[in-house]
Amino acid sequence: MKKLMIVVGVLVLLTALTTSLASAAVAVGPAQQDSACARFNFLRGRDRDTGSRSAGVYEMRDSLGSLVTSWEAKTGDKDSGEIPGLAIARPSVHVTVTFFPADGSSPIQMEIVNPAAGTSFGWLSRDMCHSVEIQYPMTTAPIVLPVTGFATSTVIGPAIGFVLLAVAFMLIAAGLWPIEDNKR
Repeated sequence: MKKLMIVVGVLVLLTALTTSLASAAVAVGPAQQDSACARFNFLRGRDRDTGSRSAGVYEMRDSLGSLVTSWEAKTGDKDSGEIPGLAIARPSVHVTVTFFPADGSSPIQMEIVNPAAGTSFGWLSRDMCHSVEIQYPMTTAPIVLPVTGFATSTVIGPAIGFVLLAVAFMLIAAGLWPIEDNKR
């Protein structure tokens, strides 16, 4: 029985690793060039009259943290104009916008006025141009930018579950996790 539990644990661990790698490859698939178009603008929301409060760079990143595009704005600018030829990794992606002031002060996570349904994220899709309407948050507390990469929650979650299951099987097999026999 112990050998069987160890074999099952090893198989579950191998499944976890291969599933995680395959999921990561799909999630981060190669970006298609010239596939999307976007524009940053302040035409709706609280800042429609003032536009950009100061000079700086607005960065649009997808949910994996990859830079999609950026816009260098001057104080008062309200619209980047269309930015065509954007590479996105999937047919549609959620995006965030962060403002980096030219004076070097802390970056500001912008609010999306026209988010994707049920989220606070903007969105882009292939074969169309989409305006990502932005505004400054009510409070502009400094933000800590996340470290990004291919490991998203959709990849990590199942992998952790598989690894924990494999460890449980191996602990049971090694007798380190006591299991009471239900024989009566």
